[in-house]
Amino acid sequence: MVAILEESLAKLAPGQADTYSQNSKEIVTELKRIDTWSQLQIQTVPKGQRKLFTTHESLA
Repeated sequence: MVAILEESLAKLAPGQADTYSQNSKEIVTELKRIDTWSQLQIQTVPKGQRKLFTTHESLA
């Protein structure tokens, strides 16, 4: 999704394409870091005890 947003913004404002590219790389790096962290946190809970509680329909 980040790449799609970067591409779309670059088309709208080509003069800012380098900024969008750099920001995109930083966002992807941060999202990967968050994903790794969350996976490590989940692993601290035994598999049989893992439950996901959410009020957001997309995660239910």
